Amino acid sequence: MIIPVYKAFKYKTDFLIERPLPSKGKILVNEHDIVKPWDKVGYCRTTLRELLIPKEFQIQKKFSKSNIVKTGEIIARFKNQYLFATFDGFLQDRGTHFVVVAYPQDVFKVSGVYGSIVKASSSKSVLLNTSGIFLKFFAVSKPFVEGQLTVLPNPSELIEEEFMNRYVKEGSGLIIYTGDHLRIGMLKKAIEIGCSGVLAGSCDRETLEYAKESDFFVGIFSGFGRIPSYSKTYQLIKKYDKQYVLCLEGSEELFISTPEKFQFSTNGYQEVVLGLSVVILEYPYFGWEGEIIEIGELGEIKVRVLLNGEVTKTDNFGIIALP
Repeated sequence: MIIPVYKAFKYKTDFLIERPLPSKGKILVNEHDIVKPWDKVGYCRTTLRELLIPKEFQIQKKFSKSNIVKTGEIIARFKNQYLFATFDGFLQDRGTHFVVVAYPQDVFKVSGVYGSIVKASSSKSVLLNTSGIFLKFFAVSKPFVEGQLTVLPNPSELIEEEFMNRYVKEGSGLIIYTGDHLRIGMLKKAIEIGCSGVLAGSCDRETLEYAKESDFFVGIFSGFGRIPSYSKTYQLIKKYDKQYVLCLEGSEELFISTPEKFQFSTNGYQEVVLGLSVVILEYPYFGWEGEIIEIGELGEIKVRVLLNGEVTKTDNFGIIALP
């Protein structure tokens, strides 16, 4: 008896990635140079941060006279909610919505990967040869993000709230993994402190839609609703805490460059065996990870749900294998 394999992650070697500067500037590396993720490859002068004001928020009257925004002041209000500026800049009306734009500054571009420089233009971009792990997203709110991966010390709602309030006062450049489920309150906090993006096992459709409207990156690995992250996905993310990561435009995958080599199964099907990790495709545990604990003679399969230890019965059509 065989079942399909869900290609949740893969490892690729020797592929090319372009790292363009946000605007015309200066390239600091040469062809054949060997680089690590935090090595600077170029710089330019540009606006580094923008904060999109949600449509339901009303801009404060003071900005009708001046568009200058200072850190800490109230920008907009919706009912009893206030939106505060987390950086100095100016308010810009883009027709359909308002945006707070930071003042231009010198911005350095890091390579983001382990690799070598294949081609370096004088002022625009570099082309690199690299290798690494791709973790497949179930859904994303926008096509591209890059930054430092930050994994909360314990992926629970209580800890995430405390961690964000106490330790992450300035989120610029951070992509935060918040745990099994992203709540909209956590998303709003991440936007408020200027994070580059948020990762989670799951979220509600409304939460993802809010991220899209806010032009903010959210990537979920397992599905909509309250679906935990797959154990191997979380282990890989936790292993590379504090490393630079990217979601490449058009891929809907999180890319983690690593000098280490990995071997993931490339088979499209897997034999059903005891101990096999699977994704359950039937309610009430749709999308949850489990482990096969019993295989009956007539094709009945018992699966222990990883999160709560419950046992559910299914067949080979109700599960897919994890690599």
